[in-house]
Amino acid sequence: MKKYLRSFSVVLPIGELLLSAGLILVLALVFFLRLKQAASGSGHVGAFPAIVPSEGLLSFAFLRASAAAAKSITVLNAPANLVELIVSSLRPPLTGTWYSTGWYPAWLGLWPGRSLTYPIYALPAWFYVGRGVDSLLGRRRVGTANMVLSVTPAGVTIAICCLLRFGLAPMERQGEVGGLHIEGCALWACLFAVPFVAWFRQKAAGTS
Repeated sequence: MKKYLRSFSVVLPIGELLLSAGLILVLALVFFLRLKQAASGSGHVGAFPAIVPSEGLLSFAFLRASAAAAKSITVLNAPANLVELIVSSLRPPLTGTWYSTGWYPAWLGLWPGRSLTYPIYALPAWFYVGRGVDSLLGRRRVGTANMVLSVTPAGVTIAICCLLRFGLAPMERQGEVGGLHIEGCALWACLFAVPFVAWFRQKAAGTS
């Protein structure tokens, strides 16, 4: 067990899940305490889009927290965008009670739904990056196929980042969706390149 916990291919996916869950829980607690304080002495809290009953504060605080954390989680787990597209294209038609782009109820909404599904969708990518970090530390060797597999998504994400950065209008680039995609692609271009850096270091050490 200790051997696996020393491997970044295990630590990074687990850490990413804990970080995402912890972010939502901390924000949910903050929102809940604020709402609880606002509801003190009355049976409800006036909140958009409706009046929230005091007994529903916890669920409302969770929805607020997951929506607030969704931006950071989306950037951190940018490869989940591709998985979401695959899932939405392969799944059978769902009723109107389900959101069109994911396996979560429509009442949950787009951003809260992504804050819950993206950390799971991105687990394979984090596992791959973790193996790259292990290779960078000399714990495993990087083959040529793995090097090519590293360069390809790194190059694609760099290209997407540049297209979004220089192809979008200033207002679109500074907008919520455009900004998140640019930040996510920039982050994962670096992360996807980790195995290639490990391969290059491995080759340099071998020639020396």
